[in-house]
Amino acid sequence: MIFYSKLCCCCARPRFLRLAALNHRRDERHMESGKMMNMTTNSPPTRALTIKVVADRIGRSRASIYEMMDKKSPRYDAAFPTPFKIGVKTLFVEAEIEQYLKAKIAESRGSLSV
Repeated sequence: MIFYSKLCCCCARPRFLRLAALNHRRDERHMESGKMMNMTTNSPPTRALTIKVVADRIGRSRASIYEMMDKKSPRYDAAFPTPFKIGVKTLFVEAEIEQYLKAKIAESRGSLSV
């Protein structure tokens, strides 16, 4: 026995209440409809890191990270990624932090070999 629920919001196909609903978004015909915007991309998801995680990852304190972002501070680093806020949380894009670390490693190793 198959039960139908409402129509799908993106392709107007009937959605089933049972297992077919779980597989609905993976259905090839659904993907080919072109109406699913972000489901067809193969890019990895963007991860947001809290300042505490960033501090652990780069080996500095939270206070020193805030100093690196403060233009008035002697520890200001213009190359440090700009955070964004969601509510009261200060968040960083993981890929930008990784890129910053790689640049600092390359800069450090490049100056040692000269």
